[in-house]
Amino acid sequence: MPIILAQFQLIAPRPAPLPEPPLLESLLFERPFLLPIILAILGIVLFMALRRLDHPRAALAALIIAPALALAAHLTSRAITTPRETVANLTRTLISAATAADTATLAPLLRSDLLLTIPPSGPSLSRQALLDRIPADMSGPYRLRSHTIGTLAATLDGPDTARSQVQLTVVPEATGFPHESWWLITWTRDSTNSWSARQITAQHIDGLSSSR
Repeated sequence: MPIILAQFQLIAPRPAPLPEPPLLESLLFERPFLLPIILAILGIVLFMALRRLDHPRAALAALIIAPALALAAHLTSRAITTPRETVANLTRTLISAATAADTATLAPLLRSDLLLTIPPSGPSLSRQALLDRIPADMSGPYRLRSHTIGTLAATLDGPDTARSQVQLTVVPEATGFPHESWWLITWTRDSTNSWSARQITAQHIDGLSSSR
């Protein structure tokens, strides 16, 4: 059965994931709990090991320093927003605005030369065409009961260029059945440090063979 469905292009493989971010940068700035937990556990382990070796002062120092470092790592991660995090947050905002037909929020996120494409044979829409179409679609045949953002990743391709990849599941009012899609969004940063989408590409839509 999977082979038959694949032949009818109803099943597509998950698109290739984006490159992983640098591990150290991700631990320091993008994971507010992972590194602090590691440091706290390390402190406990050192405390217990040093006490067994009869080094009470060193054990006490480990018990004090490790939580302090964990707290510092957590506060640092909370205080700094990396460009990847910014792009990921903008992707969430873009998806939410599009599914809610909130063009006032959506418009500033799109570059004037934006192009949305749905390979292999779907439409290509300019920024204005997309903004004109969304309210009609979302209030008519494509009205949604709900939407869910699944996997979301972002990567930097250069100082002012980034991509985000997002898994989106929507439940249309008309059918009540979930439909999954994957989207690749290319972002650029301007002189005011603002990011906007230059290209939106459907990598996979249930029922279409557009996985890339």
